[in-house]
Amino acid sequence: MADWDALEALLARTLYADCGWLAGEEGCLLTVEPVATPRRDRERWAQLAFEAFNVAGFFALDAPVAALYAVGRPSGTVIDVGHDKTDVAVVLDGGVVPGSVTRMASGGAAAEALLAARLAGRGVDVGGLDPVSLRAA
Repeated sequence: MADWDALEALLARTLYADCGWLAGEEGCLLTVEPVATPRRDRERWAQLAFEAFNVAGFFALDAPVAALYAVGRPSGTVIDVGHDKTDVAVVLDGGVVPGSVTRMASGGAAAEALLAARLAGRGVDVGGLDPVSLRAA
């Protein structure tokens, strides 16, 4: 996280204005963070929650664990495809298995470009996208 001041301002707006928290009556905060978040960022995040927002309780959960809990499973393999990266993590009994996290520098944008190029090669209209420029992405 590069801009902690901006995050603090965003959270203040979200928690107090949008969620209706009242100063002095703050609740608990459960957050979901990307897998392999550096320890210093987790510590800074917890410090911000307690010191700036006076939370009664704080819990940070890895995204792969949250994804599996969302479908009712404590264990499994989670593949998280983002715009420009893909993360793969193994979760066993509610925790990410150390050493199992793999990050690939290719994501949804590359898959979209490949699909558009192949469809255009078969004469399928790809909605005005230029498959040649997409292939370079």
